[in-house]
Amino acid sequence: MKFKQFWEKCKENWPVKVFCIILSLFIYYLYINITLESKIIVIPLEVSTNGNMLPASYKPSEVKVSLKGDPNEISQITNNDISAILNLDYYSEPGRYDVPIQVELSQFAMSIEPLEVSVIPAVIPLRIAKRVYAQVPVLAEITGEPAEGYQVTNIQV
Repeated sequence: MKFKQFWEKCKENWPVKVFCIILSLFIYYLYINITLESKIIVIPLEVSTNGNMLPASYKPSEVKVSLKGDPNEISQITNNDISAILNLDYYSEPGRYDVPIQVELSQFAMSIEPLEVSVIPAVIPLRIAKRVYAQVPVLAEITGEPAEGYQVTNIQV
């Protein structure tokens, strides 16, 4: 009998109760976001290629990585825990592309909860060209004589 009375009380003014629950969840979400701290780290930008394509236009040497999380935990993250990679492996034709920057985190950084990571800029407009290379034979042309008491034992080109 008590359950039936409880259920009747729950159904009473149910729109107001649902609104209060939604409002409390919203306030909790705001509280969590307000207590998180932001930190910006400048890290070098690495280029990963499959060997056939290369960047043919200006690319920044560094990018900013924005971290948002618990103040005690993100203060321990250093430049060594994050790497930014410009991956050209997916491109097989020369041209102009907006290449996204990929972020890799260390195991320590991956263990932090909650952690929000974003890169500034997220994409880089880049002209990509095919790698052109040739093998050219090189000969060492030696002229002159070594000083008295010295001798040539090895030549490296």
